[in-house]
Amino acid sequence: FFLQDVVDEIQRMTPLLRFKALFAQLSTNAIRNNKDLPDPTLKQAIKQTFRQTISQVNTLLYHTKRFTPHQRDLVGQWMHQEFIAFCLLGSWPSRGLNKPQNVAGDHHTINQIYRNGDEESSQVGHIVNYCFLEEPACKAVKNRKEYIKDLILKKIADNKEKTTYITSVASGPSEEIFNVYEILGKEDRKRLKAVAVDRDKRACASVDDRIYELGLSQHFSTHAFNILKPDHSLKDQDLVYSMGLIDYFKDRATVKIINTLHAMLKPGGEAIVGNFHESCGSRLFLDYLLDWPLIYRDEEDMHRLFSQSNFNGHKFAVDFEDESINMLARCTKA
Repeated sequence: FFLQDVVDEIQRMTPLLRFKALFAQLSTNAIRNNKDLPDPTLKQAIKQTFRQTISQVNTLLYHTKRFTPHQRDLVGQWMHQEFIAFCLLGSWPSRGLNKPQNVAGDHHTINQIYRNGDEESSQVGHIVNYCFLEEPACKAVKNRKEYIKDLILKKIADNKEKTTYITSVASGPSEEIFNVYEILGKEDRKRLKAVAVDRDKRACASVDDRIYELGLSQHFSTHAFNILKPDHSLKDQDLVYSMGLIDYFKDRATVKIINTLHAMLKPGGEAIVGNFHESCGSRLFLDYLLDWPLIYRDEEDMHRLFSQSNFNGHKFAVDFEDESINMLARCTKA
């Protein structure tokens, strides 16, 4: 009776049933007028009821002490069953669930977040993508890209006429680096030398294609290797960063990754490592709706990990992107 009691509570205390009714209305409208754009008021109401439902159940599961891990898993699996049909109607969550490259958060999935799921053409699919990509976790992914882009530009400005050397680890689509080169323009491209490192050769190939198309081959390159089996050819970097990697690794492997970043830097160079914070309001969304499990940490965890690494005793700080979901731990090599 435990699960049924919780389900009854969710249906009574959240707008889940209201969300279902609104989505049924959208589906009916789409069948009759599939070429028309979704009604903006209906679109907003569906997004709001979706967000409120996910947020309230997320708080219930992760920010109260009512449930054992097993009980939380039962509720999470029920939520997955409730939303799976909805998920599969949108190109972005459908890809997230199906994982065609056998990994959550591959470069194409991240690129879709950056582009707001604009590949979707159907009314219903458009609304589904909109709901998912407006989740705080997805906003945080976009925000951290902007954070790194601005930081790279500051490093370039601080270096004045000297070339700035940066490496992105688990680089995915490398959108932030392309954004920087676009801002620099052709005359100033020589001020930045960038390397995108990813173990996924398909990600590197996709970035290579774009590098070639934009004429950046003299300034920007890719390097396909597994960061847990490092290639020591990358050295003397001004900035090395990884926005979405260590959330997939336990502490021991994470310290090994941080040590690899340390080895890449020149003295005075800076490492930045991102991790989703344990207070994230999208844990239910990721863990169960999309089957996208992460290891969530807090500021003390990040400080502990850097203290166990070759950065021990070096200048350390933690920043957040605007959603306060992604931590960005910063440490300078002495």
